[in-house]
Amino acid sequence: MCGLIDAYGYITLGTSHDTSEFACDSLFQWWVNEGIIHSLPAMESEREGW
Repeated sequence: MCGLIDAYGYITLGTSHDTSEFACDSLFQWWVNEGIIHSLPAMESEREGW
């Protein structure tokens, strides 16, 4: 995952042999660690503009 505007990246490393499980876990961890921090303020400012 990467943020093109803020120029940051997020890499998940693991040892799982189950690709779909690894992908889901990676997305969840990204959301918990990065996504919610960057997405919620944007959603709130969008909502205020309605």
